Amino acid sequence: MWLKRMRRKRQSSSIKKQGTVLVSKFSLTTSLLPPPFNTDGDDFKNERLNYFTKEYLDKFDIICFQERFNAFSDRKTTLIERAEEVGFRYHSTSYLPAYYGSKSWDGG
Repeated sequence: MWLKRMRRKRQSSSIKKQGTVLVSKFSLTTSLLPPPFNTDGDDFKNERLNYFTKEYLDKFDIICFQERFNAFSDRKTTLIERAEEVGFRYHSTSYLPAYYGSKSWDGG
């Protein structure tokens, strides 16, 4: 999944120098596996998602997430909604697989 924020007129992460705009990007392996998968009983998935969205989401222009699965969880929706609140206007995710068929896995 990736998110892209539309630029505001003035952002601390954007620096114009000789016609060049610097863009801040961030890539994160979240390990937000769907239920019932976890390590040692609790991975603090919701807590980690809440912390990241409150502390870091508005600090970057482009964010790429790995291992942020769609199936059996509303974390994808929560992440997209919070990203829109801080100014992200575009996102791309893998499709949610069908429950039946030969391709029933989630790309994360």
